[in-house]
Formats: sequence, structure tokens, C-alpha cells
Amino acid sequence: MRSVENRQSNSINKLLFDNARLFFSVTTNLGWKIMGERLKNELSALNSSGKHGFRAFTLSNKWSPFAWSANYSESERVLFPILDPHVAFWLASSAVRREAQQYDVIVAATAPLASAFLVGKRHPYVFQFVDGTRDIFRRDFGIDNISDAAIERERKHFHQVQHTFALSNWVKRNIVDVYGVPANRVTVVPPLAQSVMEKIPRRKRNKRLQIAFVGGDFIRKGGQNLIAWQRQSLHKFADLHVVTDPRWNDSSVPATRWYGHLSNAKIVDELLPSVDVLCHPTTRDCSAIVVAEAAALGVPSVASSVGGIPEALLHNPP
Repeated sequence: MRSVENRQSNSINKLLFDNARLFFSVTTNLGWKIMGERLKNELSALNSSGKHGFRAFTLSNKWSPFAWSANYSESERVLFPILDPHVAFWLASSAVRREAQQYDVIVAATAPLASAFLVGKRHPYVFQFVDGTRDIFRRDFGIDNISDAAIERERKHFHQVQHTFALSNWVKRNIVDVYGVPANRVTVVPPLAQSVMEKIPRRKRNKRLQIAFVGGDFIRKGGQNLIAWQRQSLHKFADLHVVTDPRWNDSSVPATRWYGHLSNAKIVDELLPSVDVLCHPTTRDCSAIVVAEAAALGVPSVASSVGGIPEALLHNPP
């Protein structure tokens, strides 16, 4: 894992300018704020100018009825797909955009957020982190409310940004082969354990297996399957710890503790160090940041072979 981190740091370092002022802008959705904070620490350590900024920004609720979204879940559909998310971010982020103008390089997650900074002929260099594309959402995940025009707009966007950091080779292949972006403008940065994550001492083990499930989108993350397994046989030898939306809490499931929503700090500092394994039976995912967090703490994961997740797992551990 250390060699992966070194390759990651070296690849990023080659793309940064000496003493450049970096502005990190991340959305707070889908775990990107946590990923963004790690990237800020990682990249800031490589670039010693010290003149860096960080802003977590996402669309407010008032934009929700208007901004189209490529949701993973079949049951989630936006009723009024008026605005492309790239356009919505551009309209809503004028203050952030003005703030970013004083920096040399903008590091943005995700692609719609990066598009907010591609304004005018003299905008700063824009780098973006992505774990998927619209073409992947439609082709691999079967999300049918993505038009050819939307994919073409995103293709043009990927050619506009100076560089794209993909969280898996699976994503990079799509960006290069389908969107036609030169391979030297896409760098794979696996969401594995970052060097900034400190390993937390493991606690004394319980005689029963302790399993954790972390996923706000309970259905898409495979929570129903895991609960069925727990009812059928797992409860005989394992305790299940479930972090998800409280509406899915079911006290009738044996040997199961429901936590509702937990902060990332509590998940990393308290829950994961106390369990034996993380179970991530997701049905639709481009990457899995929680798997990376578990790895950083020495907790093995059992996860679905979906999207870029297989690249984050060691399939035959020693």
C-alpha cells in the first residue's frame, strides 16, 4: 500500500507548479468532502508555498427541483430536469469563483464543480477528480435519463480541464476511449489509504465476529441483502453494525445495532477500529471511499466487484 501511495504522490507532484497557490473546492456530497480534505493535506504537503485555500461547496436545497442529477438509484428521479448540473454549479458558485481567481491552480471534485471555474480566457488551471462519467452511468449502470447531448457536453468539458485525476483505471479507460481525452492528461489516483491517515490502535476482539455496514443509500449499497443474510444465518455468529438513514432501522433483525447517521469522524475513530470486517455489498458504485478508510485502519473489506472497487481491494491477502 505504501508503494501505491508513493506512486500517487509522485504522479501528482509532476503536475503541480513550484510554489503555485492551490485552491481546493469540493462538494459535500457522496463522501467527496472527506476525500477533498485528504487531498488538500496531501497536495499541500507536496507544494510548500503555503498559500492554499479550501472551500467545501455544494448546491443548496433550493436548486434541487431544477438541477438534473444522474442518480445511481432507479427509484430516484428528478421531476423537473431543467438545468444541467454543470450549469447549476456555474450559476450558484459566483462567490466561490471570485475567491478562486486569486489562486494559480484549482483542484476540484467533481466534474460539475470543476466546470464552475472554466470561465473566460484567463481562468486558473483547473484539475478535477472524478470517479465516474455520464457515459458510465448510462452504459454500465443503466441510468436511462442521460441524453446523448448531455454526454457530449461532458466530453467537451473533459477536454477543457487541464488534467483529470481518475479514482480507477476503469474510469480512465472510459475517459480516454470514449471521450477521447489524451491518456497523458488523465492520472489514476486510487482512493486507497492516504499517507495522512494515521493508523488507530485496534481494540480487544469480541468472541463473535463484528461486521460493519456504512451506506446512507441503503438499497443501492446492498443493505437489504446484508440484512437478509443476517436474518438467515449471520446472526448465529456475527454482530452487525449498520450506519445508514434511520428510516431503514429495523429492531427485529437479530444481533444488529442501528446507528442512524454518524459523522465521518465517529466512523473512522470509533466504529471501524472496533469491528473485524467491513461489508460493502453495493450494487452500483464507481468507487468506495469507506473501503479506503477501513484499509487505512487495517480492517479488511468484503465488497462487490462493481465499477472501480476491485482495484481498491487486495484479492489474495497474505
